[in-house]
This record gives sequence, structure tokens and C-alpha cells, in this order.
Amino acid sequence: MPVLPSPGCGLGGAPTGHLDEQKTTVDGVERFYDMFVPTPYDAAKPHALIFSYHGVDGTANTNQFQLDTLSTENAGFSINVAPQGWTAPEWNQKHFVPFNLDASLVVFEQVLDKLAGDYCIDLNRVFVIGMSNGGQMAFHLGCLRSDRVRAVFPFGGRCFSYGPGVCDPYNDVANQCDGAVMVMSVMGEDDVTRHADEEATLAGFAARQGCSGAQEPVAPAPCLGFTGCDAGAEVATCRIPGLAHQIWKDGLADIYAVMTSL
Repeated sequence: MPVLPSPGCGLGGAPTGHLDEQKTTVDGVERFYDMFVPTPYDAAKPHALIFSYHGVDGTANTNQFQLDTLSTENAGFSINVAPQGWTAPEWNQKHFVPFNLDASLVVFEQVLDKLAGDYCIDLNRVFVIGMSNGGQMAFHLGCLRSDRVRAVFPFGGRCFSYGPGVCDPYNDVANQCDGAVMVMSVMGEDDVTRHADEEATLAGFAARQGCSGAQEPVAPAPCLGFTGCDAGAEVATCRIPGLAHQIWKDGLADIYAVMTSL
């Protein structure tokens, strides 16, 4: 992981507030993203950067996980970015993975690099959160871009879709994951069709990151963390009673508190 703030620290004049429909270009195609910068913005203060990813056919919205609200309530802790999914010939709904994974990774890198140059970003505090297909994207970034991501918080996610993927133990190429990342996965107890896939994904991260098979309570409740994980590579699962395939709205402030503690 990086050890210094981004080059944008100390630079003034960057726009603040809610900045919708920003764009970058991948292979000649414009890709859009929603963005929030806390007001007032302190160019001398390194800010966490949080990428959030919507579910299938969703819309880029930095406050889907109450990130803008929570940043404001926490002295402008984070700058928030929400990429917009797009369609593919294989799947004509807006999504990030599996069929758009390569382009989704490029968007992540380009936006991170741009914001690091324009704003004061704490490159040790780049986080990813997502719901459903966006949760899958969070898992994939934890696997494939752990050198740039401190922690991922997938909601209703798994590291593959319609078959084995790059970071589950079912796949012979699971060693594609480079490095290690903190993982806190949120899954509803009633989201039963995804339980086995999520468990396999977490087993892959736990095995690669030195965790044991034992678990113990961690904050926020009712999360359980695997014991013995490598430093900075903790893995936790949060099974939420009564929750289906949806965002854990009652736990968003607690998840944000985990980010602020890192």
C-alpha cells in the first residue's frame, strides 16, 4: 500500500459539493461517474476515497450508502465516487462484472489517478463498497487491485457470477489475487441463494490471507471475523437477521465507522 498522501495535497481551487456525471474514457467510450467532495474542502488534509458500486441496472449515486451524509457528519472524512455501470453484448443490463470487468478495472484506475492529482487523497485509505453486482465488483477489486485498496465492503456480493471466478477456491486461477486486503462482507440471512457463493469467496480470501477457520465477534455486531489473519488482511462476515438481498441501511453508520478506524 502507498505511504504518502496524493500529489493533489496543497492544491487549491478544486470543485466541491455533489458533482454528478463526471467522465473518463476507456477504449474510446465515455464512462461516467458520480462524485462528492465535502464542503468546505481542506486541500491540506488527506481525505479517504470511497468507491461505491450499484447493483444491476442501477444508477451511480454516491449517497446510495449514505456516504455523502456520513462524510459531512464526520468532518469531511471521505471524498466519494460512484461509477456508472454499462451494458455488454453478453448481458444487456448496466453492470460491472463479469462481462465488463476489464473496463471496470480501467475506470477505477483512471478515476483514482485523476482524483489523486486533483484532490488531497490519503492513498492508504481507498475503500470500496458495493451492492449485489457492485458487491461482486468490490470483491474483484480486493482481489485484483489490493495494491491500491485498503478494504472492501461488499453487500450481497460474491467474487464470481454465473460460475467460478477469479477469487474463489473453486477456481484453479484463484491465485490471480495479488497481495492482501481487508474484507468485511455483509449478507442478509434471508439472501439464501447467495450464501454458498459468498462463503466460498470468503474462504478464498481467508486461505490466502493467513486466517484460521475459527471466528470471533468483531464490530459491528453481528459480524464475525476470522482469527489469525495477516495484519491488514482481516476477513469478516456479517450475516444480518431479517435482511434479504438489499443494503443493510441500519448498519451503514457502523460500516463507515470501521472505515474511519483504519
